[in-house]
Amino acid sequence: MNEDFRTKKFCYVIIPEQKTEKGYIPSAVFEGVKGHHPMTGQGECSVPWYWGKDLEVAQQICDEQNERMGISKDEAQKIISQSMFGGGE
Repeated sequence: MNEDFRTKKFCYVIIPEQKTEKGYIPSAVFEGVKGHHPMTGQGECSVPWYWGKDLEVAQQICDEQNERMGISKDEAQKIISQSMFGGGE
């Protein structure tokens, strides 16, 4: 897929199965693109993101980060649902 993600609206999501001993790794979900992209530190000098060792804390950080980007909880749910249920390209 040669997608230009810079033009896509996105949100963060916490997937409970993406927990390591250091904490939960968030994923980015892009509007109209199937699937999610774990923030695992791709590229030179990159490291994984960890957003809390407790699921509730990780979800709170996720919600706050989405809000900072102007994405409401309802809008985040819509983006996530589309990526899971046929909204992908």
